[in-house]
Parts: sequence; C-alpha cells; structure tokens
Amino acid sequence: MLEMRSSCEKCGAALPADSLEAVICSYECTFCRSHELAACPNCQGELVRRPTRVAAARVGVVVTADGYELNRVDGSRGELTDLRQVEILNEDEVYFILIGPENSLVIPQGTPGADELLVHLQKLPGFSHQRFLEAMEGQGRFVCWERPPLQA
Repeated sequence: MLEMRSSCEKCGAALPADSLEAVICSYECTFCRSHELAACPNCQGELVRRPTRVAAARVGVVVTADGYELNRVDGSRGELTDLRQVEILNEDEVYFILIGPENSLVIPQGTPGADELLVHLQKLPGFSHQRFLEAMEGQGRFVCWERPPLQA
C-alpha cells in the first residue's frame, strides 16, 4: 500500500491524505508542488502527483463533547448524542453498538478511533468489564452498559 506521508520533506508543510498539492517519487518521497522540483532531490527519480485518499482520510469514530460521530467509507456520517446503552456484538468480528433513543451506531472494532472509543466507554459509570470480557471470549450480543433510569 502507498505510504501517505503527511508533510513535505523539504519545508515540512502539511500534506494530508486528501491534498492535491503533494508529489511523490517511486520511493514515496513526498514534496509540495510549490517547490517546482524537476526530480526527487533524494533519488533523482521522477516526481508525479500523489493520488488522494479522500474517504480513507475521514473514516473513523470520534468521541465529541456532544456524543459520538462515525464517518463511514462511503462518505456517510452517523451521530449519536444521547447514549442509552452499549452492547458488544461478537460474530467472528467484534462490533460496538451504541444505542440511543432514536438511532444507533454500529462500529466495527477495527475502525480508526475504536481503541479510543473503548477507553471512553470503559470509563462510563457502571460499565461491566466482566460482560466485556465475556463478549471478547464468546459469540453473541452482550450488554456492557445501560444508562441508569432517571430518578423522579
């Protein structure tokens, strides 16, 4: 897979995966177009425009101040602002299921940001680490956290 270096090797300018300003050689040395280089200064190889990874650059799950955001490969986005329940689904692959009153997010364990999500979920008051371990070892759907009912 092509290495998407995130900065220019000459000036250090940011070159995210969706940048149209990056050029690379066959060794994946990465530079800004603004330098107008005739060849790679490292290997003297031809420099060409680097392809972009627009969707891949944005895919992932993020814990925000307002809740949770899931950016999918197809460009669609899911949000959950009122978490009511956390389940783990293990059917040969593991999924986090975040359930709200009106919608849910299903997040594969390998999604970028899922490790940070798990750390956040494990800090929820009353999160069942025992149920989480059971979910990792067994098959099925496991409730690991439920929001306590509101007191009247």
